[in-house]
Amino acid sequence: VEAACRHRMPILTEKPIADTWKDVAAIYRAVKKAGVKCTVIQNYRYNATMYTFREILRSRRLGRLNYIMGRFQADYRRYGAWGAFRHEIPHSLLVEGGVHHLDMLRNLAGSRCVEISGCEWNRPWSSFKGESNASYVMKMANGVIAHYEGSCSAAGHQNSWHAEYYRAECERGEVVIDNDNTVRLVMRDNETGALTTEGVALLRPEFEGHAHVIDAHLKWLAGGPRPETALDDNVHSNAAMFGAIEASAKGRTVDVEAMVNKLVKR
Repeated sequence: VEAACRHRMPILTEKPIADTWKDVAAIYRAVKKAGVKCTVIQNYRYNATMYTFREILRSRRLGRLNYIMGRFQADYRRYGAWGAFRHEIPHSLLVEGGVHHLDMLRNLAGSRCVEISGCEWNRPWSSFKGESNASYVMKMANGVIAHYEGSCSAAGHQNSWHAEYYRAECERGEVVIDNDNTVRLVMRDNETGALTTEGVALLRPEFEGHAHVIDAHLKWLAGGPRPETALDDNVHSNAAMFGAIEASAKGRTVDVEAMVNKLVKR
C-alpha cells in the first residue's frame, strides 16, 4: 500500500488494513499524504440477505433500532479446516473473521463503534494456536448496542460464512436471519399478545459481494461518490477489531473513538 502511495496509485485493498494498529496508522497517513483514493473490501455488506436486512433497519419499518446480536459459529475443530495458516496465527477469529462481523454490526447500526469490551480466548480442545473464540459488546456513536459472539470450535448449531445469525431488536419488532438465509420480521401485538412472523423478499443490489465493492471503487475513480467502505470509514472497523484485542489483553473497556481521533488528528 505504501509503495502504491509513493507512485500516486489508487488502492483497492483487503481487510484488515494491516495486522497491527500501528501499521494501520502508517497506511492511513501514507494514503492521506499521497492524496490517493483507497477502498477496503468488505464484501459481506453487499450479499442480498444482509443488504435486505440493512435496508429494513434504515427504512425504520419496525421503528427505531435498539440493539443488535451477531453470531458466528463454525466447526473448525479439525486442524486445517479453515486453512492451516489460520490455525497458526494469533487472534485467529478476530483477524480473519471478526473484522467482517464487527464491520457488519457497524453497518447494520448505521454508526461507528465508540467503545468495546469483552474477551477472546482459546480452549484446550481447540485446533488453533491463536484465540479462536470471542464475546464482545460494542457501543455505537448513535447509542445502539451490539453484541458479537464467535467460535471456531462450534460443535452444535452452525452459523458459518454466509450463514451467520443476526437479530436486530427495534421498537415494534425484530429483524432476524439465521443459517437458512431467510430474513424475517417478528412482531408481537402488545394488546393481544399475538406473535406474527413474516418472511421478507430479498432486495438485490446491481452487484453483490466483491463485485459491488469493485464497482463502487471504479465509479469513485471516475468521479462518482466515495464508497461506503473507503478508508476513512473502514478505519473505524479496524479500530474496533484492534480495540477488541486490547480490551481482552488488558481486561478493560477500550475507547475506540479516542483511537481513531488520535490517528485522524495527528
